[in-house]
Amino acid sequence: MIDYDALKKIVGSVKGTTFAGITTKTQVKLKGGKKNVMQGRVEKLTENSNIIIYANSEKSGYAEMVKRRMLEEGKDPEEFQLKPRQWGVRIDQTPFITHNDKNYFECIFVSPGKSSYFLDGEPIDKDDIEGLDAATALSEVKEDAQQGGIENKVIIRTYGLESIVSIKLKNEELRG
Repeated sequence: MIDYDALKKIVGSVKGTTFAGITTKTQVKLKGGKKNVMQGRVEKLTENSNIIIYANSEKSGYAEMVKRRMLEEGKDPEEFQLKPRQWGVRIDQTPFITHNDKNYFECIFVSPGKSSYFLDGEPIDKDDIEGLDAATALSEVKEDAQQGGIENKVIIRTYGLESIVSIKLKNEELRG
């Protein structure tokens, strides 16, 4: 797990937005419920995904990006209204969310890194995982369904700190 205080320090140096790399290890949800013998035993390691971090700004990086994309697609950006969070509380001017005494890191997803899968800590081919399909293999994308009707959606990802292996930002790498 990444150290929350160390991550806050690095992110505190961000003014507005910046690109970063993130490596995460997450539990994979599989079909079949408790009958699936692999349920709860499969992890996905995704290395070097590209993200955008936004901090120390009164404006939402997400909302501003949606409005820019609306303008690029010939839509009126004034039609977009940022909706309240569905869960958790954002710590003002940071990418951090608190929820049920846990801390989360929120970012704008740019592109995926290289993924590999593990069963009980041992590498396993994606095709050998029982109950894994295209829908569960992709991280769930939770985004504003409206986003002003844009085609090029802004994808938000929220990671529990325990799932972050490392973050590369401004020539620094923070490892968990």
